Amino acid sequence: MNRYVLFLFCSFLFAQSSTAQTIWDGPKMTFTKAGNADWTLEENQDRITEDIWITRRDRWSIFNIAEGEITSKPSCGANPGQPFGTRWAWGSTADGIENLMFDNFLGADFANCKPGEAAMMDRTAVLHLVEDDIYIDIKFLDWSSQSGGALVSYERSSDPTLSSVSLTRNASIQLFPNPAQNRIQIIGLENERPQEYIIYSTAGSIMDRAVFKANESIDIEALPEGMYYVQIGVDYQILKFVKH
Repeated sequence: MNRYVLFLFCSFLFAQSSTAQTIWDGPKMTFTKAGNADWTLEENQDRITEDIWITRRDRWSIFNIAEGEITSKPSCGANPGQPFGTRWAWGSTADGIENLMFDNFLGADFANCKPGEAAMMDRTAVLHLVEDDIYIDIKFLDWSSQSGGALVSYERSSDPTLSSVSLTRNASIQLFPNPAQNRIQIIGLENERPQEYIIYSTAGSIMDRAVFKANESIDIEALPEGMYYVQIGVDYQILKFVKH
């Protein structure tokens, strides 16, 4: 790896692993979970970090499916804090984090157990990812019920480091499954000859390195659960995956 690529990659990993308060001000992205969509599928979950996967069942409110399914409607009198790992406030990061009043999503200071269209539409809010101390500007675009179930759509700011360092130079190169438990497969590699892969932790530590062929899967069973980056070959293709 040349020095410039190493510098960018290490900077990226440092930004990802930092525990200091962070405000995401990267390009806006839109997430939509359609009313008739299967909330258990990855494409219908906003996987913001390895621990926060926002989605919505065919009824009730949004929740963090990374912490498991919900089987009953959260009680307004004893809100369990779904989506777990998050806090919410009306306003924007431009108002100053210290000036915002954060609560559970269904708390009295936020949706007050009434996250209907009238309460959610055309209002700006801030999502706080508690464990990582990340603040994200968010605006709900749709919150309604359809014949197939409940819909949610919102626009939010993204991680600015992702816009400055590309995880992969070639969009045709993909990793699956993701999340994975035992093995991962890389598809779209033009070079079919044996080449090296290196797996890094989010702190930049090398967790594994070996040589593989394009049609071979990579064994990750020995890795602890968490988020990782795999660098493929001399072209420095870098992809992110979650081990669970």
